[in-house]
Amino acid sequence: MTSSLLISAVMANHNAKSFGDGTLPEFLAKYDVNEDGSIDEEERQAIKEERQAARAGGRAKIDIDGDGKISLDQRELLRKRIIAKRAEKFTEIAGDDGVLSLTEMTDLKAFQNMPEERLTSLFARLDADNSGEVNLEEFNMRLRDHSSPAKPDSNN
Repeated sequence: MTSSLLISAVMANHNAKSFGDGTLPEFLAKYDVNEDGSIDEEERQAIKEERQAARAGGRAKIDIDGDGKISLDQRELLRKRIIAKRAEKFTEIAGDDGVLSLTEMTDLKAFQNMPEERLTSLFARLDADNSGEVNLEEFNMRLRDHSSPAKPDSNN
């Protein structure tokens, strides 16, 4: 009996997870209820349950009629909300002129550590009409179609 408890304790410790330097990121620390610096199976289960509840809550916001299914009308409503939120954010970033320049994009926190060559390439993919600016339509088009823009046929 004692040996099976010891084996269980060793296995539980073996299955526990910690990160990098052995400390937990702040967002996981709240789940470390025994404060051992790692997430064991019981704590992992608590995280899983919380995420499931959050997903169910998010789904409930979309499922207006409460039938447990997301209808085409509900999907369309969600799509319109996403498009409106995207336009609002784009307008906030693009400023008064309504277009995003490479300089404005470079100033965004998400891109500040990106190598210039990669950032320039990304901007060129967004700038479908090669105007040197990205408008909301170009931005949305690239979000829908993640492939590279069509290259001119070099055989002509």
